[in-house]
Amino acid sequence: MRLSAIAGDGRLRAALFLALALAWAPPTHADVLAGPHLPHRVVTYFIDRSVNGQAVSEWRILDPVTRIDTLFGDISARGVYWDTTETSAMYLSGDRLFKVRWEMGALPWPISRLPSYDFDDWWREAGTRRLRAVMVRALWHGATPTGWCRTETWQSDREGSSWKLARTDTTRCEDSYTYPGGWRVSDPSDTRRGPAIGLRQLQDAMTIDAWGGRPESVRPPHGESASSANWYFIPCRSVAGRGLVFRILRRPGGLKTFMAPFYLVDRARGTQQLLETPAMYRDQDLRLMGMEEQDGFLLISGIRTYVYDLRTGTQILAQPNASVRHAVWIKAPAPPSVDSLGLRRLRERFR
Repeated sequence: MRLSAIAGDGRLRAALFLALALAWAPPTHADVLAGPHLPHRVVTYFIDRSVNGQAVSEWRILDPVTRIDTLFGDISARGVYWDTTETSAMYLSGDRLFKVRWEMGALPWPISRLPSYDFDDWWREAGTRRLRAVMVRALWHGATPTGWCRTETWQSDREGSSWKLARTDTTRCEDSYTYPGGWRVSDPSDTRRGPAIGLRQLQDAMTIDAWGGRPESVRPPHGESASSANWYFIPCRSVAGRGLVFRILRRPGGLKTFMAPFYLVDRARGTQQLLETPAMYRDQDLRLMGMEEQDGFLLISGIRTYVYDLRTGTQILAQPNASVRHAVWIKAPAPPSVDSLGLRRLRERFR
């Protein structure tokens, strides 16, 4: 019997659609570790690893509540931005600009092809909605950086199908783990970025001052000795009575860095716990790292990346034999939707 004949009968049509829907139903959380279903915050991060001599990049999601670490996609991304509702993300990969729904199982689709692989960042210009992309290159004197960078800013047409060079600048810059190309460069004064939530901006906000309460100078933890760097207690914002004790160093220009080891201190119980810091050596000065706390969990991200349960002191982010980079807190992705599996389009065919 032809499919059109079956579709003509209402009962058979309904039965057929139900069977197809069940066969293609979205996988459950337990079936494929599809990711968090609750509207809490998760840690999203990127891994670069080598598999059989080939470089492989992964975009991953860690739900600290369930301890489930899920692959979001085999994606090498830079210049990552979420829309202000955190329902979709856009990013550069190779010479393409992609968009992807912020939901598990979603497939990215290309938005525009750029003139080169060398672009480090992009944005939509407020008002015109045209795409802009920038490449940043440090200027060197022999093997020494000069503190100056050359930037090229390109602009697309309204459709994003063609690009032209809009401007070049030579400007002061500084080494930075989070900024495009590894160099901190300010936007030109006439730049008007459209609203978005940038991975870079989220990392920049992960400062010692923004993370916890007001630092309080304290004596070294039991078993530690005084050093040239002072020890401080910083209270947690989401776990009453607890905080971290570590050393803070003050650098020229007001920059604050911190030094391992870290202790989780419970002042109410009078206890201290040395936190696990894999691949980090004692007294390491962590000038390229940041901290941020969400709902009883602390993310430390930068040269090394850790996630701690502040109630137990447990480090819950697996430490793979790979480079973990660019970890930030973001809203949990939605579970796989009907539309992401093509069922919405299938339903339309049989109406």
